[in-house]
Amino acid sequence: MLQEMKRELSFHPEVTFLYSDAQGNSQQQIKQIESFLKQDIDLLIVSPNEADPLTPIVNSIYQHNIPVIVTDRKTSSNLYNAYVGADNVAIGNLAGKYIGNILNGKGNIALITGLKGTSASMEREKGLRESLRDFPRIKISTVLEGQWDREKAQAIARTHIEELERNDLIFAFNDQMALGLRESLQQQNKAHKKLLLV
Repeated sequence: MLQEMKRELSFHPEVTFLYSDAQGNSQQQIKQIESFLKQDIDLLIVSPNEADPLTPIVNSIYQHNIPVIVTDRKTSSNLYNAYVGADNVAIGNLAGKYIGNILNGKGNIALITGLKGTSASMEREKGLRESLRDFPRIKISTVLEGQWDREKAQAIARTHIEELERNDLIFAFNDQMALGLRESLQQQNKAHKKLLLV
């Protein structure tokens, strides 16, 4: 998305583009947004690292009548002008239906979630749990936080291998975590029979 924005802005030399990457640190992201506010910005585009910590600063920007576009992950309020991203509840719901069908309505599953507190992770889990109500013999027996990160998922597969193996299916909430899990399981010669990714 960043490259596409830069490409589009190359056609608009009158626009100054300010960019910061908080490297997954919510407090750093808050400081960056505060810095942008001091620079008299005309628009904020933000992908909140976590919903709750970023909500007050994003609300403040919005209440200063500065348009706010939230991408990928939401804040805990609806004080923004537009959201560009997936319907994560629907993704979780579809995953739950697929899991129910692939396991023939019975089994234990492990979840490798995104970063705790992110709207995408919470909404995917919500949709999944709603959908699994139609499959009462499918149990979520393990929930581990992969933080959307490939290396974190690799570490999870190393340190929780026995727990993961007791499950009939592992559902990773994004492709990077699924790849990390698969790589680590293969390195341990423990290729799990069912690994589902979103």
